[in-house]
Amino acid sequence: MAEYVFNKKGSLQRVVNGTILFSMLMILIISIIIVHIVVIIPTMGFYKREIRHEEEIVLQLLGEDYISQVFSMTKEIYFSTPEEIRADEFSEAYINRITPYIDQGYVQRRNLVSTFREKAEFENIAYVFYDDEMKRIVYVMDGKDAEAAYLPGQWVSDENGDIESKAVMEKAMNSNWFMPIAYGKAVGWVGTSYDGIFDKDGNLIGYFTVSVSINSLFDQLAFFLSIHIPIMLFFIIWSMTSTVRKIKKRVVNPIVDLTKTARKYRATDKQEEKSEPFFAGLSIHTGDEIEELWHTMVGMEEKVDDSITKIKEVTAAKEKIAAELGLAHNIQKGVLPTNFDSFSEKDNFELYASMKPARDVGGDFYDFFRIDERHFGLVIADVSDKGVPAALFMMTSKAIIRSNSIPGRKPSEILQITNNSLCSDNPNAMFLTVWLGIMDIKTGDIIAANAGHEYPFLSDSEGNIKLFEEPHGVVLGCIENMEYEDYVFTIPFGGMLFVYTDGVAEAQNEKEELFGTDRIEQSLNKYKDLSPQMLIESMERELEDYKGKMDQFDDITMLALKRKG
Repeated sequence: MAEYVFNKKGSLQRVVNGTILFSMLMILIISIIIVHIVVIIPTMGFYKREIRHEEEIVLQLLGEDYISQVFSMTKEIYFSTPEEIRADEFSEAYINRITPYIDQGYVQRRNLVSTFREKAEFENIAYVFYDDEMKRIVYVMDGKDAEAAYLPGQWVSDENGDIESKAVMEKAMNSNWFMPIAYGKAVGWVGTSYDGIFDKDGNLIGYFTVSVSINSLFDQLAFFLSIHIPIMLFFIIWSMTSTVRKIKKRVVNPIVDLTKTARKYRATDKQEEKSEPFFAGLSIHTGDEIEELWHTMVGMEEKVDDSITKIKEVTAAKEKIAAELGLAHNIQKGVLPTNFDSFSEKDNFELYASMKPARDVGGDFYDFFRIDERHFGLVIADVSDKGVPAALFMMTSKAIIRSNSIPGRKPSEILQITNNSLCSDNPNAMFLTVWLGIMDIKTGDIIAANAGHEYPFLSDSEGNIKLFEEPHGVVLGCIENMEYEDYVFTIPFGGMLFVYTDGVAEAQNEKEELFGTDRIEQSLNKYKDLSPQMLIESMERELEDYKGKMDQFDDITMLALKRKG
């Protein structure tokens, strides 16, 4: 494991300081929000009420019918003018289209609005409507001084100014306090109110807009914050200093002591005897969870020491068992024959076998041996269990089968004798499956018997290897006096006999799918022209690739016999 490097930027003290600072800043922000709710909203609401009162006065001065008339006139000017002309709102061509509509009555009423604006000390009063398509605010009547006022039909947009969106205008119209606020160097802070103008049918035809200076409100806020923020900053610094001192004494220092001791403890060689305990040498009496943590670390050290002692004992025992299992593995491996050159050149047979246990030792076995000059015995078997018990049962069974394979005795008789012998002394109720064949070396004929074992694979007359389903008997070691049936077959020239244990067919991949006899048949036919040794080695690679990362579940044993052609 890589050595951990402590990052001081993430130290507990820094975290505490940051938490306190964050908390104080949140208090500051919350207090500002409270000011907004308590001061700003009521003040803006007061402005809105005053503006709406003034609006009613202006409306009475101008008359509702005239307001509707001048809106209709302006919209006629604006929408009847081609866009290429009205695109420049100050062009001579556009002004020439506007001027005929401006009569003495319009000028008098616009001057009246301008005078009212001056007396009310508003920045501006205007009647406008919004062009949704072009996103423009179009003036109907502008209350600025005559030389600065917009003519009816002239407009502003984001292209030649800075306007509010229609959504903002409607929000201001429907709110009792909200006004969009803007800042200008000449006038300072200005809030703009929008209220709807409706015709007799209740349809919105435009807006009455008033811009009012709110510099006094911002001056009051600036004064408040100039006092509030320094007080809060002083309170933050004082709180941080006093809190950090307490936390350092009660939290940081004890944790630092525990951390240093833990590093020393980790750096020690646990295999060596230590002179004195580590954590018990500290003295932490904070009366809280940190003291509880210290007591926990003391107890942990004691339990770790006890566990290390037990681990040493268990490790020694496991090493002894591993050595004994290694010896057992070598003994079992030595019991299985490896003299695959038993056939002479004139016999025209090749033989190879392998056994791969799922554990250190297994219950599968194979065997081959000469019975006499003409007959050759072939055995493959699978014990019901795994590990050491299966290995012992396997060695007993192997010895009984070989010792009873004498000239003139049929496989069925050998299996019956072996079964009765195993049944007579089998306290663990173990059993095994066996395939036993006796081959006539001169003719290639094999007489065989099967005690519950997997069907063999055999080459047919055309050289294809297929599953050979022969008579099955009961497994050995279960029921006494069972009888078994012999059957005869011939290995054709150039053909192959392949016998195996269920660990081959039942090998699983990562999807828990079995390898199966169909895949065994496909693989055998792929490698049928190889020697028995190369065929079995190829099968082992196929099984290894198939199971992937899955562990081997069962012993895997294979035996292949090829008749030269």
